[in-house]
Amino acid sequence: MQKWIFTTALVMFFAFELLCCYFYFKHDRFIFAIFGGFGVGGFLLFLFLNKTALIKNDIEKAFAKTPNLGLLLIDKDGIVEFINKKFEQIFRLESKGYYGQTLDNLILNVNELGALKSFLSLKNHPYDTQNFVVNQNRRFYRLNISSVLDGGVKFDGLIITASDVTHERELEEKEAEHHRMLIVNAKTAVMGEMVNSISHQQRQPLSSILLSLENIEECVSSNQFDDIGIHLARCKRGVKLIDETISAFRSFYEKDNSVIDFNVKDVINELTFIVKPQMNTNAISFEFCYEDGNFIVNGVPSYLKQILISLLSNSKDELVECMKDDVDFEPKLWIDLKRVGDEICISVSDNGRGIKEEMEQIFEPFFTTKKDVGTGMGLYVAKILATDKLNGRLRLESHANPTKFTLCLKAKDGV
Repeated sequence: MQKWIFTTALVMFFAFELLCCYFYFKHDRFIFAIFGGFGVGGFLLFLFLNKTALIKNDIEKAFAKTPNLGLLLIDKDGIVEFINKKFEQIFRLESKGYYGQTLDNLILNVNELGALKSFLSLKNHPYDTQNFVVNQNRRFYRLNISSVLDGGVKFDGLIITASDVTHERELEEKEAEHHRMLIVNAKTAVMGEMVNSISHQQRQPLSSILLSLENIEECVSSNQFDDIGIHLARCKRGVKLIDETISAFRSFYEKDNSVIDFNVKDVINELTFIVKPQMNTNAISFEFCYEDGNFIVNGVPSYLKQILISLLSNSKDELVECMKDDVDFEPKLWIDLKRVGDEICISVSDNGRGIKEEMEQIFEPFFTTKKDVGTGMGLYVAKILATDKLNGRLRLESHANPTKFTLCLKAKDGV
């Protein structure tokens, strides 16, 4: 087609030039000038008017037989001007069956194109692009819709491409599954930590109950029944404490994956009740400090719990090691909760040996400073939960004196 356009233009140009020569030799300079102007001007005008056709022809030739990219060209009136074979194969269209039909008719007849906006909507918003993924015959294709603008301003049609993104989609799904398994495994480890805390929590009331039962047995054997009521009351208090601990543990993990509005302070109070006995057993001073006010966020509470348990567990293990190295060491661990602008910030700090400043890989998978016992997944999963699940930020705010990790979450609007 391009060769035909240039041939026609050249024939017209030379025809006018021959007429110019004829009138030149006839000494009619005025008519010569007219035909000369028409010759050159006509040639340039013809090329200008067919510029778009040349460009579209080049596009059609380039994509007509491409094996990887489907192409659909729509003119400025919404009429299908060109469909390459790949596009027809993807959507099982009759060969050239939609040439000359409207885009809206194509959308109406092909279910997979239902997400496409109407031609009028696309024409009225020429600077907007639309793209989405469709599933066709177990393959995934990304459709991209862009406007053709004459001179960068005037709407002159649409270019719709369909590219196979099945491999990329499979990689995304595998990565998502990998993250899911990491979270499940990390949660199992956290559950183990919580069971350990519960065992410490239950040990004191169980010891109290056992001692009271021994005292009751001694009272019975010595016929001193007056003190039995005192020991029974102690047993009841112990049983009540055990029941409260079990209820707190059950409450801590209920509504596991529900996105709700919740008070961060309440979650930390629950966590403090469960882990504090374990901290006391290890002679670690543990405090929770917070400002007045509400700390409402929207998210999944169990994700926040999992992050905090991971941070507290790391701090506890570090402080225990510090005590082994220095018998005079006084371990301290504390949580700070405060409002900073439109964010709620939770800091977990300890007075351990700190983290080397060059350890930029602290949040990378399989990186650990715990020899022989660490998996290197705790902080990595905590980071994923903070950013991907809670839309927050988890960072190492201070390397030492104290070592501080801070989690910032978006406060609920209007609270």
